[in-house]
Amino acid sequence: MSIVILARSGTPGSNVLMRHAVLVIILAIAAATPSLEAATVAASDHAAPEPATDRAYAEYMATVLDDMQTSAAPEQRVFALLYGPTLRSAEKITTTTPADGRALAALADANPDNAKIQWMMAAANAPDQVSPDAKASAIARLQASETDNAAAWALSLSADAKSGGDESMDATLERMAASTRYDSHLHYAGSVLLDAERLHPLSAEMLALMSKKPDEAVNQDAAMKVAAMSITAATMAVPIDAFKACKPPKGESLSKFRQDACVAIGRLLVHRSTDIISVGFGRGILRRLDALDAADAERFRQVWWWNGLIVADMNENAISEELGDYYATGNEIEAARKAAQKKGRPEPPADWSPESGS
Repeated sequence: MSIVILARSGTPGSNVLMRHAVLVIILAIAAATPSLEAATVAASDHAAPEPATDRAYAEYMATVLDDMQTSAAPEQRVFALLYGPTLRSAEKITTTTPADGRALAALADANPDNAKIQWMMAAANAPDQVSPDAKASAIARLQASETDNAAAWALSLSADAKSGGDESMDATLERMAASTRYDSHLHYAGSVLLDAERLHPLSAEMLALMSKKPDEAVNQDAAMKVAAMSITAATMAVPIDAFKACKPPKGESLSKFRQDACVAIGRLLVHRSTDIISVGFGRGILRRLDALDAADAERFRQVWWWNGLIVADMNENAISEELGDYYATGNEIEAARKAAQKKGRPEPPADWSPESGS
C-alpha cells in the first residue's frame, strides 16, 4: 500500500530499495501534493534493522533469489535478473551473479503475452541490463495490448523527451488523454516476489529477530507482504514524465492542444488511477494549469483521507489485510477504500482537508 507504511514499518532487508522508495514518495508529494510534512515524518521514523537481523534476512533473500533464478515461472526468472543485483548488493549477498541482459530480452521475447514480464521490463531503470531495444519492444507490446491504458502510453514520454520532438510527445499525450484508465500495475513486481517468498516461510527465529518486542514475533504474512511491497515501491513508475510534459515553458503558456490534452490527463489521473501517488500527480497537473474543479478536488480529498487512515493504522494485522486486498485487486485506491469502509470511516469529515490534515 502506501510507501509511507513501508517507511514506518522498519521491516529489515532491502535497505537500498527502501531508501529509494521513501525518496520516490517525498519527490511525488513535493511535486503534486500540499505538504512534505507527512512524508518527511514517515521517512525519519524509519528505523534501520539490527546487524544480526540484516544478516539473517540477507541469507533468507539469497535462498529466495537462487530459487527464482531457476524457477519454471518465467516472471520469476525475469525478477531475479532485474532486481537480484540490487537486492544482493543491498544485502551484501555474494552468491551466483545473474545473467546479462540478453537473457532478459530472450525471456521477454519468448513470453510476449506475460503482462508481468512486459511491465517489469518496460518500467525497468537498469540500462546495463535492459537494452533500449528490449525496453522499446516491451513498451510496444503493452501499448498494443492495453490501448485504453494511459500508463502504457506514458512509458513513451521519456523517449519522446530525449528525441526533442514536440510532435511525438504531443501524439503520446493525445493517446493518454483519450484513454479510459491509468493503471501502471505497480503490484506486479511485488506479487512475483511474494509468490516466491511463500515457498520459503520465514523461520520462527527470523520472525523473532525482526520483532521490536522481545516477547512477540512478527506476523509472517505481514512481514512477507511488506517486503514484497518494498520492491513494488522502489520500482514504481510514477507519472513524472507526464507532469514534466505538462509544465509550461518559463514565461509562456502551453499550446491549446497540449493544454487540453494535459487537463484531460490530469483529470484521468485523479479519477481513474489505481495508485494513490498518481492521483496526487493528476491534482498537481490540474492545479498548475488552473483547471482543478470541485469534483477533482473532492476526489483528491477522498483518496487522501483513505490514505491517511492507512498511515495512521500501523498494526500488523491491519497492514496484512490491506496489503492482501491490494494484491488481490491490483488497485491501491480500492484497497484503501475497503480499509476505510471496514473501519467505519469511509467519508472524511466535512471540515477535513488534505492541507491541514485535521
